[in-house]
Amino acid sequence: MGKYYGFIDCEFTSGYAPRLQSVELIALGCVIIDQTNQEVARYEQLVRPTKKSNQKLTRRIRELTKLTQEEINQAPPFAVFVREFEAELQRYEQDFAHDIVWWSWGDYDQVALKQTLVVNNYTGRFAQFVEKIQDLQPHVIPPLFAKIGIKKHQLSLVNSKRIFGLGETIQHQALADALDLKQVFLAFRHQEPNWELVETFRPPLSSQQASQTRQPTTQVHFIERTVPTAEVYGLLKQLWQLAPPLIPSGITWQHRRCVLTTGEAWNVRDLHMQWFLVEPYQITVTVWHADTVICSHTMKQTKQNLQLFQTLIMQLTRTAESETVRKEGGEADVS
Repeated sequence: MGKYYGFIDCEFTSGYAPRLQSVELIALGCVIIDQTNQEVARYEQLVRPTKKSNQKLTRRIRELTKLTQEEINQAPPFAVFVREFEAELQRYEQDFAHDIVWWSWGDYDQVALKQTLVVNNYTGRFAQFVEKIQDLQPHVIPPLFAKIGIKKHQLSLVNSKRIFGLGETIQHQALADALDLKQVFLAFRHQEPNWELVETFRPPLSSQQASQTRQPTTQVHFIERTVPTAEVYGLLKQLWQLAPPLIPSGITWQHRRCVLTTGEAWNVRDLHMQWFLVEPYQITVTVWHADTVICSHTMKQTKQNLQLFQTLIMQLTRTAESETVRKEGGEADVS
């Protein structure tokens, strides 16, 4: 029997799970397809949060998910939901020979589900299921963009839908978004994307490459992979707090450390950062450890972060100049 693929999407009490330790699940939807791409099962359920402070939905979550407070009040609590969903899992595994590969888009759902488990002090079978959820992006985004010479590791689900002509909106409703994920998965496997649209996601050019093409009012700063100084690190942390990643990266910044939701942490001196700074539009930073991309994040300028942005440019320029002087001096010593 061939592999079955499951696609899962969730909604939570917060729209940015990695920054909150008490986030809880409020909706889960999933769909399963067989080896011929035919749908064989689907599931959807609302969940009432356990923690009292989470039981009243924020206005932002109500607007985003279109869920009402009454619907959440009438939903089963997590303990009831998880018991029922575990029964569904058992049925799926029996029907599909224990061979289901579960996909989500990004690591947001897995991170927030793990936090839901912590809030509910839960360690049962559902926790094992959560561990099996894989992020689909690393399997489809890099190969797609590599075809046109672009190194890209993340793309929103809505933009993924756009490049395959699957629509331009995301409903933020668990089952509907799981179905969208299924369609994107199948499109990556069986369709050609709109390559002209894919080209629009090309990163900003380096200053040398862009000098002939950019408008006079635009300045592009490109800093090669540099080790962040204490000053650069502090500015990055402030910018990160003011403009959190649009695609949650599962990263928090602690004192001179980069901490992943997996618990893995690195000292800032063990990281490298590659910067594209495009005035007055955006900052794009890619964070590396060894040869592994930890995250890539674009921050739009606002009045609040403009001053930080300008200071960051000066610091990065000084860092680059210092490294150039150090390297030239080292080469002179060798000769």
